[in-house]
Amino acid sequence: MGKSHDHDHHHHHHHGPGHSHIHTNNKKVLLIAFILITAFMVVEFVGGLLTQSLALLADAGHMLSDAIALGLALFAFKFGERAASLRRHLVINGLKYWPLS
Repeated sequence: MGKSHDHDHHHHHHHGPGHSHIHTNNKKVLLIAFILITAFMVVEFVGGLLTQSLALLADAGHMLSDAIALGLALFAFKFGERAASLRRHLVINGLKYWPLS
């Protein structure tokens, strides 16, 4: 029988003053998903109205809830970016500054 190998890996990250934890690739993927879902939702809604299909209208309604959730996630990204920017500008070299914007 092999021996158990048990230990923790600790990774220390040292970030300079310009480093940010904003992951733009994730935001880009969310934006693409939001655009696609919204476009398909509109097409399904119009198709449902034209063909009087309750199934298409119901699915468009479901996609509306998906689009709202993705939009809320995008808003959270924007809010997080603003909060990070605000924190970065408030304290510089130990002195507190109030940004104008």
